Amino acid sequence: MKNPIASSLLFASLLVTLPSHAENKKATPAPAPKAEKKMTREELRACMTLQADANALHTDLEARKATLKTEKDQIALEAEALKPSKAALDEHVTRLKDWQARMKEMQAQIESWNTRRAELEEQKPRNLDRRRLEMSDEQKALNKKQAALVSERDALVKAYEDAVAAYNERAQKQQAMAVDWNKRNDAAANDADRLFEMRQDYAADCAKRKYNEEDEIAIKRGK
Repeated sequence: MKNPIASSLLFASLLVTLPSHAENKKATPAPAPKAEKKMTREELRACMTLQADANALHTDLEARKATLKTEKDQIALEAEALKPSKAALDEHVTRLKDWQARMKEMQAQIESWNTRRAELEEQKPRNLDRRRLEMSDEQKALNKKQAALVSERDALVKAYEDAVAAYNERAQKQQAMAVDWNKRNDAAANDADRLFEMRQDYAADCAKRKYNEEDEIAIKRGK
């Protein structure tokens, strides 16, 4: 059989653990929510203008972005197209160096002829007349070879100068396109930063604020 006294003491001890002043303490009411102040018409007008400006700038940036992408590809293609022209210039330089080597050899032959002719006139051998005729024929051949080299030089130099002029003109146009593209790309990047700031301002000052629909209608009507 349970001990009723022990049970009563246990119950009493539980009651003692409750705060003695609990039933006298009053609950604190929750603060009433503050009424949100609606935007004035001028504040709403400023927000609508900001939103319209941001949307217009976004549309403009998207169009400029597409144009810049197309132009960037064109500039890259033009840079690639210049590579064969540069290689052609190198070929012209190689031809000129080859001509210089042949002209140097030609000059050595002329110097050799001059030396031998001087020795011939100094020695005056018995076959002097025949040797003079032989050297005269050799001189004519040298002169003909030299004239051909001079003519070849003129053609090589003109071809090289024309190639350089054409390459430089095309390269300068490509460079000008790249410089202009960089300026417009930087301007677009600056406008993208400005658009980001505009959206931040709208989110902070306009997005969650209430307004009177009558003000919105009036503003759209130009009032």
